[in-house]
Amino acid sequence: MRKLAIPEEVLADVFGHFDDNLRTIEKELGVRLSARGGEVTIQGDPEREALAASLLAQMAGLAQGGYSIKKGDAEIALRLLRDNRSATLKEFFGSLKTLVKFLSQGFSEQQI
Repeated sequence: MRKLAIPEEVLADVFGHFDDNLRTIEKELGVRLSARGGEVTIQGDPEREALAASLLAQMAGLAQGGYSIKKGDAEIALRLLRDNRSATLKEFFGSLKTLVKFLSQGFSEQQI
């Protein structure tokens, strides 16, 4: 069992609408998550607990940095961390945010 503190100001972003992100993590990793305030308890296989803790902590860091976590981001983040445990969500989603910004300004991917 692991416990993780999530800052109160980003709880809604990290947990998702009606706790959708928490349910996704539980389903995909086969762990049990319970939250009381900003404290999340993770129960399950130790390796999967570690992955869930890393995912939640990094999502909290993204939200604290101003990234607006959207529907589907938890699934994308989970796949990324499953494939590469040393990956950082800040790098991935930061790069994605920059790409979207450039594309929305009329730049093509070839110009970037």
